Amino acid sequence: MAGRQHGSGKAPAMSRDCGWPPAAPSGMSPAACFSAAIDAGWKSYFAGVITVAGPVPLLRGPIPHDRGRCDTGGGSRKPPTTSLGSSSRSKVCNDRTWLVTEPVPGGPDDGSMISSFNGHVALMTWLNQSRGCIKLQNRAASRQSLITWKNELPHVAKEKIIATGLSHLPDIMYPHLETGLICAFVERWQPNTNTFHMPFREITIMLHDVQRILGIKVDGNTVSTIPKWDIVKKECLGVLGVTEEELASYWKSGAVVESFIPERCKGKFDTDTQATAWMWNMLGAMLFVDKSGGGRVHAQLLHEVYNRIEGVREKSWASATLAYLYRQLGIARRRGVKQMEGCMTLLQAWIYEYFPIFQPHSPYNVESGPRATAWTPPSSTGSEAEVRLSWLRRQLDNLSADEVTWQPFGKAVHQSVPKTIYTGWIAFRDIVEPYVSGSVLRKLGYVQTVPRSIVKPPIVFRPWSGEGYKVGLSSVTAANSWDRFP
Repeated sequence: MAGRQHGSGKAPAMSRDCGWPPAAPSGMSPAACFSAAIDAGWKSYFAGVITVAGPVPLLRGPIPHDRGRCDTGGGSRKPPTTSLGSSSRSKVCNDRTWLVTEPVPGGPDDGSMISSFNGHVALMTWLNQSRGCIKLQNRAASRQSLITWKNELPHVAKEKIIATGLSHLPDIMYPHLETGLICAFVERWQPNTNTFHMPFREITIMLHDVQRILGIKVDGNTVSTIPKWDIVKKECLGVLGVTEEELASYWKSGAVVESFIPERCKGKFDTDTQATAWMWNMLGAMLFVDKSGGGRVHAQLLHEVYNRIEGVREKSWASATLAYLYRQLGIARRRGVKQMEGCMTLLQAWIYEYFPIFQPHSPYNVESGPRATAWTPPSSTGSEAEVRLSWLRRQLDNLSADEVTWQPFGKAVHQSVPKTIYTGWIAFRDIVEPYVSGSVLRKLGYVQTVPRSIVKPPIVFRPWSGEGYKVGLSSVTAANSWDRFP
């Protein structure tokens, strides 16, 4: 299938065509110029935030920092009342079966590079014990409900949500997903670098991809505030107009039954409350989808829109969405996990943009607006998805770099989305994930060089079951890293 006309599959040599980095001085290679530009322009940024860990192999595995430690302290997105009991927590923390301690069939000889490989779904495939497809959380019913609700909002409330820059999201989310295709890519994910490991090198979803596909902004403050639970519950009571006793029937694990939000707020209360309730519901059902039974929306999401919906536009929702998806990809690639959360439309559309061989049709003409609207994914579930997964694994095994559209959004994307060349940490609440643009320079139009390594988190716990999955780094560190970027 023909790919897009712009964005050749062949990576050009590093040059000034994109306006950055500056021209190489006489005798300096383009790759060295790129490194020098980073050293000169980001000197204050790297100080105290980024550490140079020394060179690693160009075609490397993940950075070796799975330490097998479990954090039993705070930082959970769940309220204290729903934490694991001491015996369950102890059992989770004592699990070391996911750590590599000896040569692994189809994997590393020791744990110095990919220490968590024993818990990776790829090991099951190598041993002919395929996990098969997992369930992808995609709230199609919520999408239609939000569209209907938005159309029925009072004019003033509708104007408020349009001003946030996020009101269009339910309109562009996919009602169907290619389960087999997404699962095939999940199996190639490595969370240490947050990249898909392909036969030809690494590739990943970057910040400019999120902006172009979903049409949400990259610039802004990180969504890293972690409100106290008494404040969160008070805000829920205020928006829903219920007592604690009434809320208890719809509250579980720090989340509220989704259907209860429009039931209580649709067509009721003042326009500010209606707009706030819609935004809360939308964030939890479109961008930060979770696997809670019964369709719930995290209560903490309300905090960003409560009493100040105008402030929503000041946030970097693209980086928050990407951090959340990175984390869900890391969890989903553990061999005992059966479901995946996150924004599936973003992942599905990203695959179509960069891998023409998997496109369901020629892209629709999208002059402006979110690129997600260029595609209509076919539905693929059940036995059909399982059969397709086996075929897709073979396709990915044989994929070459020339079959990738490296720059589907044109050249010089960093000029319109400067933060896409950022290297550091991105965050959503207590979820903090590495973002290393230097690992995928070809997407920016440059020749790949050995990337720098960012500071390693002190605590990493990636059990095969996914239970208790933890990357321990402060959201404050992530916010500082983000803010200090030029």
